[in-house]
Amino acid sequence: MAVQMKYGVEDVARYVLLASDKANHPASNLRLQKLLYFTDGYYMAMHGEKSDLFRENFCAWKYGPAVREAYFLFMPNGADRIPKEQYENKETASFNEATRRYNFISSPWNQDIISENDRGFIDNIVKLLARYDDFTLVDISHDPKGPWANHFNGDSRSIIPKEEIRQYFKGLLRK
Repeated sequence: MAVQMKYGVEDVARYVLLASDKANHPASNLRLQKLLYFTDGYYMAMHGEKSDLFRENFCAWKYGPAVREAYFLFMPNGADRIPKEQYENKETASFNEATRRYNFISSPWNQDIISENDRGFIDNIVKLLARYDDFTLVDISHDPKGPWANHFNGDSRSIIPKEEIRQYFKGLLRK
């Protein structure tokens, strides 16, 4: 059976940011990374084998699991919250052969890319975690028996296998 990967992390990240705003807890890039980790982890645990919310991998970074593609997308914000204007609009680039330049086009991002069921799932995880501050989420993601601890070695390229994340969150659901 092939791995089911419904979305790219960019679309999931944009929806997580929207859900965070709806929960009155706007997210910084640090918080976004933790929310992506918990959302994907619980999603994989609850939806069975070979069912990932997004295709990109987590790396074991200093402040916990992180998805490079999402981090760099919102990196210009530093530690500040990510403003609505930044996640509601999607910028795409196309190369113009005649001028030998890139053209950048901004268009509205459509949340309907994420199915209604998956939006509800993400909303619930974000609401559940809204009571925790960013560094409490970092501490939780640093569980010494968890996937991050098994792969953190100071090298930001260390990938945390999705299957390990799935099994870890399945264990949390049994508790």
